[in-house]
Amino acid sequence: MRSSGAEMSTSPEIKASYFQANIDAIALLGPRRLEIETRMASEIAATRAASRADWLPMAWDQKLCALINDVGGHEAVIACNMASFLAATEGAFLRPIIQGALRLFGVSPRAILRQVEPTWAAGSRHAGSMLVQCDEDHATIEHVGMKAAPEWHVGMVGVLQGVLALTEHDGSAEMHFADDGHPIYDLRWQPRKKTPR
Repeated sequence: MRSSGAEMSTSPEIKASYFQANIDAIALLGPRRLEIETRMASEIAATRAASRADWLPMAWDQKLCALINDVGGHEAVIACNMASFLAATEGAFLRPIIQGALRLFGVSPRAILRQVEPTWAAGSRHAGSMLVQCDEDHATIEHVGMKAAPEWHVGMVGVLQGVLALTEHDGSAEMHFADDGHPIYDLRWQPRKKTPR
């Protein structure tokens, strides 16, 4: 399903490159991925045929997260999203953003988190905004303006764990919901302790 400028949708959409990485990440589920591949066969086929720059329905990504949750729970959603993020940092869209941020601001979660707001805006549309507040060792990220099932929002915890892994920091990522229902993520980090040889 390709979207051109003439067929503008007002439903939430995601760049095909993001969704392609999310589909690839279900390999982590081993044989359990077959159920997902069967239940999403048409969406997966359309995604594989899409250009990486095409827009695809965010509903497909939400369906994928729901199915991952069905077969493996929140832990599987988090693991798949972490793997997807780490793979995407080597792709054409995220790699220059990540490398530029690390060169400019140093190897820390904060360097990458500075790019969350513009990267979300470039990789999604009609999908709300990511609002980031960063300190030296802590960040709060709020996703406002888009409703989705809780298991889809849980996937962001995996992305944040991917940020820790990519920058070789220890820490924790947690999520809770504000009174109005939008998710708030808390990420805390410290430099990874080197083990003596």
